[in-house]
Amino acid sequence: MLSDVVIDHVDKGITVIAVFIIIKLIPDRLKPGLWLTGWRQAPLSKEALTDAKKNVTRSFSLRGKIVTIITIIMVSVAVVTTVISYILYSNFALKQYTYSATGAARISANQIDPSTLDAYLEKGRSLPEYEIIENDLECIREGNPDIEYIYVYKFVEDGVRVVFDLDTEEVTGQEPGTLIELEDYLKPYRNALLAGEAIEPLLDDTNYGRLLTVFEPIYDDAGN
Repeated sequence: MLSDVVIDHVDKGITVIAVFIIIKLIPDRLKPGLWLTGWRQAPLSKEALTDAKKNVTRSFSLRGKIVTIITIIMVSVAVVTTVISYILYSNFALKQYTYSATGAARISANQIDPSTLDAYLEKGRSLPEYEIIENDLECIREGNPDIEYIYVYKFVEDGVRVVFDLDTEEVTGQEPGTLIELEDYLKPYRNALLAGEAIEPLLDDTNYGRLLTVFEPIYDDAGN
């Protein structure tokens, strides 16, 4: 919209300057004959024009009506265009972010050995390979600036057990084995999460703001 306004000013400015120059170049002897060009009736005399201005026949002038109509049309077009552009951009951005988050989640899941999850829950950072995996997850997050959080959770009957939870500048990650309460936006999917079923990406208000969350189950060799 701003670029369009700038272009209009340049465009109309050139036109006004050109017209001004043309008017200045017209000889004075020709100007009186040009004033009435295009008229289909004789112009009002000064007395008649003065009387017409004093006689209030309309509460709203024709010029005012035309300007109002054009203004309403232009504002309506601008509003509709802005809304459509916002919707199209939002849908496009959501697809792009979902694609990025899904890729990061799948790569992260491939770093985890399902057979060692219980050991990570019990011993955490005391295991040498724990920090290796944690660093790998950090590299995955740093490789995509759109990713805010990466965590590995084990869903249990009474909540969620933290396996990996990376620190951020604003939020310190939970320690391995910590039991946290299931957030409200996840409660409708509790049974599916416990069963290890695939969950569609969710765009919801969480404890850490409005986030797009992508889930990737971790399966062992037997498909559990």
